[in-house]
Amino acid sequence: MFKDALNTKAESSLKILDYEMVIYRPGTVFDANTMDVETMEGMQDLRKDHTGRVVRLCIEAAVFAYPRKVPSIETSISDALVPRKNFVEKTARERAEMRPLVKAVVILSDEN
Repeated sequence: MFKDALNTKAESSLKILDYEMVIYRPGTVFDANTMDVETMEGMQDLRKDHTGRVVRLCIEAAVFAYPRKVPSIETSISDALVPRKNFVEKTARERAEMRPLVKAVVILSDEN
């Protein structure tokens, strides 16, 4: 398990991507592009139409990946090296057109 964790960390650090984990707040309107729905019992919610429903609880975060900016000639050496921290925080507007690598798992409120 520890070997896999270290390999995953090394692989994610060496790729030219930044990552973001998004936990949707209660009250967020359901989005099929970024969320999968489960029931309170942990089973897949088989209802087809979740239109207008809102998140009651986010069980697993969505994971997004963004290409890093290409360093320019003026970039400092420390900024040009592989960063130790490759997790970022974007606004909803910045992530609006992105598809997640992994969708969030949410439980929806029964109320619309």
